[in-house]
Amino acid sequence: MTVSVLPADIDERKHVNNTVYLRWVQDVATAHWKSLASAESQSAIGWVVLRHEIDYRLPASLGEKIILRTWVGQASRLKFERFTEIRRKSGDKIDSQLLAQARTLWVPGRCSHWKTRPRLRRTPRTVFYFLILLPTLFRLYPARLFHSSGANFSFAAATLSSRC
Repeated sequence: MTVSVLPADIDERKHVNNTVYLRWVQDVATAHWKSLASAESQSAIGWVVLRHEIDYRLPASLGEKIILRTWVGQASRLKFERFTEIRRKSGDKIDSQLLAQARTLWVPGRCSHWKTRPRLRRTPRTVFYFLILLPTLFRLYPARLFHSSGANFSFAAATLSSRC
């Protein structure tokens, strides 16, 4: 996912404010989920952040193009680890310098129960989807899934299901 640094993203030190990096982490995670999950899953499952960790390496400046890359790490029970890299785009290439990296812990919850408690019932289908299918897709097709687009996720899911 590519974003541009906008005037509203700049703080008094003339570089991107730290809160903007957090917004980008959440935006790329949301885009990734929406490109992968069915409409039914999207309406039934919402995500709650347990923890964000962001390591800031270099500043980004006004007008720069930024590449956001994300992938899922470990999934234990119903807690999911997601990693994000934020890099500056130079022409058609990605810089070798990392601007920031993040690790986020997410918990899936049923959208209909947000007012009570965000928990997802463990069924064989949800266990398969979150603990087997998603981690397998990310291990088998990291390059395709790294730059998220719906077509790539459909291809990867179809390829994986044809191997099962």
